[in-house]
Amino acid sequence: MKNTLARYSALLHTIASGVHSKTHKIITELAFSVVAKDAILQIPKWFVENVVLSNVDLDRNPEYKREVILTKKGELKSVDRRVAHHTSSKGLVLKKLDRARQDVLNGHLTQEGAEELGEALHYIQDRCVISPKFDLKLHDRVEREAAKAHRELYSTVFYYAPRPLGRGELRKLLENQVKRRAEDGVEALRCAAIYTFAALYAVLANPWKAPKDFVEKAVSARRAFSGIVRWVYAGVATASLCFFLFLIALASPLAVGDLSFSMLAFLPVAFLAPCPYVCVLVLLALFSRDLQGFLKNLARATEPEKLFSAVAAVAFALTLPFIYLVLTVLVLASSTLVVFAPNFSSKFRMIREEVFWFEWD
Repeated sequence: MKNTLARYSALLHTIASGVHSKTHKIITELAFSVVAKDAILQIPKWFVENVVLSNVDLDRNPEYKREVILTKKGELKSVDRRVAHHTSSKGLVLKKLDRARQDVLNGHLTQEGAEELGEALHYIQDRCVISPKFDLKLHDRVEREAAKAHRELYSTVFYYAPRPLGRGELRKLLENQVKRRAEDGVEALRCAAIYTFAALYAVLANPWKAPKDFVEKAVSARRAFSGIVRWVYAGVATASLCFFLFLIALASPLAVGDLSFSMLAFLPVAFLAPCPYVCVLVLLALFSRDLQGFLKNLARATEPEKLFSAVAAVAFALTLPFIYLVLTVLVLASSTLVVFAPNFSSKFRMIREEVFWFEWD
């Protein structure tokens, strides 16, 4: 009896997935047929096919993300969690679209980029329908109606669709998308089609070089890091590098005279490795001769997640003589200042999100 129910359940899931997959396929192919006219690269047939395949396959082979959770026993445990489709975060979607956009900027579309783009579009399309977790009846009704309403979907739906210029506009669209949960199948189709087109337009049809007004903002941001500000900022980055080198010298076998203690003393150094990296990026940005070098190096340096592992260095330094702890804290504190300081500049914040979406003169 249990085996019969399991087979019946699997059959129902297959049938439902087939209908749902057809909807994803129709929307994606239709959006591609319209956006291809404005694309800055020729979109080959194999690329569209792989995007559609990745899009459709996500229902059969869902994506999982590794997470660390705290169990009831108070233990940390690493688990794989299925990525929710209807409530997926805009951050996850944008990360996948970023990958596809980089291929466009490189002038060479790839299989990996197609897969990431297909998955992003699947999440975007599903975000138009309420999650079954919140309202199963409404979710099922909307998807059934959408599957029967394919003939209602024409290319004319894209005529008034938004054409976002830059990552910032695209992000705002995705933020507003969750406010447009569909109440019927036709509305769901139109929502999915419009947002699919907007994402494809931003990735494939945005210009290769940054628009003039974006360049003006970037130049203004660079001026904000000139003069005395540049030298103070460079001085903090240089000081962090000096503290780090001093810590290395202090932990070397020649200075310690004990190989086993030296290996222990190098543990904070290992965890602090991202700190000199971000400081070097900042120095390269500040003294870059071109706008692109300034923007991209500074944007890479100001990603807070780069310092996550460096925080653990303090725990290891606590087991060492006081001088090691002092140097570790100085390296971490100055590097943290280096990473966060540019974000206090409104001019840099205005352009930061667009840095890797365009090429700059």
